[in-house]
Amino acid sequence: MQAGRLVQVPPDTAFDPRMFIGHVRWVFAKTMAHYNPHEYVVESVEGGPQFDGFVALINQGHVRLYKGYPYRHVTVDGYDYWLTWAENCGTIINRRPTESAGWDPE
Repeated sequence: MQAGRLVQVPPDTAFDPRMFIGHVRWVFAKTMAHYNPHEYVVESVEGGPQFDGFVALINQGHVRLYKGYPYRHVTVDGYDYWLTWAENCGTIINRRPTESAGWDPE
């Protein structure tokens, strides 16, 4: 899986990511604008309990392939969210509108 770290949320915790989603500053991925336009937030900037809760939720999502690579993802309010990781900033939460997410055919 393409993820930096596994974060656990207690099973009896009902985490709703909408507050996190609405309060962070999503950054457009300029370097991927032509072949994979999406937005992202990074752990080094937006990290904290809400970030960790959303990471845990995504880690519980189902696997889809993108250009042959597997990613766990969840869909919330018309956006697909998935994780990547970078050495300089930690876990990255990515998002793209579901209708243009570009997953490989199942």
